[in-house]
Amino acid sequence: MEDLLKWTPLAQVITTTVFTIVGACVAAASLHVAYRNNFGWPPIALISSIGLKGVGGEHKEFTAVIGFEVWNRRKYPVSIRYMVLSVTNLNIRFVGANATDAVWHVDKTGASHFTSHALGPSDHEVHEVEIPFATKSLDALNAPLQLRITYFDPRSNRMDTVTVDHLYRLMPEKREIFA
Repeated sequence: MEDLLKWTPLAQVITTTVFTIVGACVAAASLHVAYRNNFGWPPIALISSIGLKGVGGEHKEFTAVIGFEVWNRRKYPVSIRYMVLSVTNLNIRFVGANATDAVWHVDKTGASHFTSHALGPSDHEVHEVEIPFATKSLDALNAPLQLRITYFDPRSNRMDTVTVDHLYRLMPEKREIFA
């Protein structure tokens, strides 16, 4: 029994230290959750659909239809300054302003939207961009997309950017079932 009494002060120091560290971790987690409950999460963007319109035959001129959503998960409005959709490995036919959404401008590298507008708290908006292109084969279509949305956060008084990378491909990769 006396041997156990010799170790009691050391056990008390160890348990006090462990409980202090655990308490600090719980306080940090509570602080993070409280901050997110007060101000919300950062905005996100999702590419929700990809499609294709066009006429085959001799012309082989098509239009890539890309739909995406922007979600403001903050509890206060943010200002969307501009959106840029960059496309690589695609022979884009330059046509200027898009017919479906006149605020989108299509050039050789993709499409851009430079009209600043506010996105309300816990709100979202849907966009659909049409990019005309020419290709010899739709099977070989493999075009990486990068969507960059720059917004102004009035609470932190700074510009931030949301970036989404996606692969525009009509034919999915062939995967073997039994590898």
